[in-house]
Amino acid sequence: MPVKLFVDGEVFEHDGNLGIWRYYYEILRRLSSITSITLWLRSKPTRPLPAGVTIVQDAGRLYFPRYDVLSRIRRSISRVQLPKACRRADIFQTTFLSTNPCPSIKEVFTVYDFIAERYFSISGSWAEDYARAKQERIRAATRILCISEATAADLRFFYPEAASRTRVIPLGSEHLATAVQSSNQQPPSQEQRYVLFVGQRFHHKNFVTLLEAMNCPRWPVGVVAHVVGLPFTFAEQLLIDASRLKDRVRHLGRLSDVELRQQYQSAIAFIYPSLYEGFGLPVLEAQANGAPALLSDIPVFHEVAGADGAVFFDPRLPDQLADAVAAIMDIGLRKRLIEAGHANVNRFSWDRCAKQTLAVYEEVAALARS
Repeated sequence: MPVKLFVDGEVFEHDGNLGIWRYYYEILRRLSSITSITLWLRSKPTRPLPAGVTIVQDAGRLYFPRYDVLSRIRRSISRVQLPKACRRADIFQTTFLSTNPCPSIKEVFTVYDFIAERYFSISGSWAEDYARAKQERIRAATRILCISEATAADLRFFYPEAASRTRVIPLGSEHLATAVQSSNQQPPSQEQRYVLFVGQRFHHKNFVTLLEAMNCPRWPVGVVAHVVGLPFTFAEQLLIDASRLKDRVRHLGRLSDVELRQQYQSAIAFIYPSLYEGFGLPVLEAQANGAPALLSDIPVFHEVAGADGAVFFDPRLPDQLADAVAAIMDIGLRKRLIEAGHANVNRFSWDRCAKQTLAVYEEVAALARS
């Protein structure tokens, strides 16, 4: 009997958390032909939905003004109907932190990282709420999925009682892979002398170290930085201007997969100076497209990139990052890193990730049915 999943689709409804969206999109579209998946949405999705899933639009989670009586009645009806639909499922899986609307069914919860717990002192009330909600889901889950061994180690640190319920299932790399290996082994032309930064720029992402490194004497002359992601904040732009980097830091905004692939393939290097990550999906994207990876010397990047797949630097020392960028201009080092990166990404597969996730779902469904 196929597993019946009831999935809260919160991550499909807003523009943030691109990596989490990618995770569920790739898994659910692979499982939709062999499982029954109902995706629970509260609003119009802002990101592509996986094919083959059943969509439930739930007005019960929407806010309506007091005078909108008809909508409030519909919301009340929805709150009654939804648990009935949920009870037909074997498993509830939230894509973020939503509470199980039908506690009578088993729950599988995926943990991405422990940023809120590790960086509570600078994240404010948001981290407090996030950590509390995560704790509730961890305690309620029959099985807990971690996307890396590093994240699983953090889970055991904060919640040792959850160790026996934990399974580690790494992410995949095919979504941005190219059929033809990049010829990015040659020194880039003068017009292509850029390093690439991809993703969010919160405190733990350590974007400021990249800016500081660009003003180090050992940073190669003429090398600029391309930044992919949300627009610079006022404070970020002020820092860039004050650091005299206005003409050397180029913001590209959000890119399509095709555009992002081209940026990886033409970059001198991909730079990820994070102080902490739960996995680091852009590492695999860079390696799949022939961009030599310069990464923070933290455990999860060694796990994901492989021991020989990157140059590692102390993320607290901008001089080390500048030295790494200078070193990557060497043809021999570029060749070794690119070849090691192409070999490394073969360890990570969305097909394998989906298969291992399905095995956990089947295990939990068997418990539910018994």
